[in-house]
Amino acid sequence: VSGAAKDSWDMPRLTSGTAGCEAIVNMFVSGFAKRCAKKGEEGGASEFRPVLTHLVEDMLQVRFDPEFPAADMLLHAFCKKMSQDLLRCSSIGTDRSTRLTAESTYLTTAFSILSMISSSIQANLRCHKESPLVLPQATDIDEDEEELVVEKTDVKCFCGRTNLTDVFMIDCDRCHGWFHGSCIGITRENA
Repeated sequence: VSGAAKDSWDMPRLTSGTAGCEAIVNMFVSGFAKRCAKKGEEGGASEFRPVLTHLVEDMLQVRFDPEFPAADMLLHAFCKKMSQDLLRCSSIGTDRSTRLTAESTYLTTAFSILSMISSSIQANLRCHKESPLVLPQATDIDEDEEELVVEKTDVKCFCGRTNLTDVFMIDCDRCHGWFHGSCIGITRENA
């Protein structure tokens, strides 16, 4: 057997497909933090620090929103960068040649951002611990049943139009709420 032959158990390395996105996020966060860490006269850092704080606050608000999938990645990158900067500014485990010098207001901003993100995560964990998500059991509906009449009280569609019941609707197997097919992107033909 030659040395170039592959073993049957060799598998290609799997990746998540987010490497490009992570590289862009890290570049953005690094550049933004560098701009915020500068001295006041060297680039308007005092103008960027409030923007950084508001950006993190906004990302915390939309963190679980499916329309903002990069929010969690941005928050993670900010945590990593702020932690690295704080460690490099401290005297713990660094020699003087690699120690970062930054303005005290930047360090305060970094601590503030880390505490905002940490407290948000802690609040979410506490909420999930106190009231865990429990889905009701799915039930089977006989296909032979005659057409069901949807009551206004059963419509749980996120559009809020409970009076619109004479259109194609889908019954959720878990919550048994009715949703307008057009609101959830399902047509009668696809069902």
